[in-house]
Amino acid sequence: MFPFVARQKRIRVGGSWYRVDLLRYHRVLRCLVVIDLKAGAFTHADAGQMNLYLNYVRAHLALPGETEPVGIIRCSDKDDAVVKYATGGIRTRVFASKYLTSLSDEETLRQEILTTRRAIQARWKAEKASE
Repeated sequence: MFPFVARQKRIRVGGSWYRVDLLRYHRVLRCLVVIDLKAGAFTHADAGQMNLYLNYVRAHLALPGETEPVGIIRCSDKDDAVVKYATGGIRTRVFASKYLTSLSDEETLRQEILTTRRAIQARWKAEKASE
């Protein structure tokens, strides 16, 4: 469903070389997925770098008939406001996702699952009521 294409894919833009951390292909969406792994918090520069990668992939690696490439930035922390303004206006789909280096305690995980379940049920009920 999400086959591997390349790791540390070297691309040359102008006179500079860059390395795309991971390049995958999403079979259902029929598009290349550029994944950038960051050890630190998301910054506006990460969005610009991803935009460069996506524009290159669209122009040089995507095949005719494929959907626009998608970018995923995996980072240790993110501020939603910074993500909103850094990715706003970028034509391509860029997502910033926070990853955890360790799991929370059992009670915190249980509460998160319950909160998510309630939110999904409320959304489902609202959709059914509007039909």
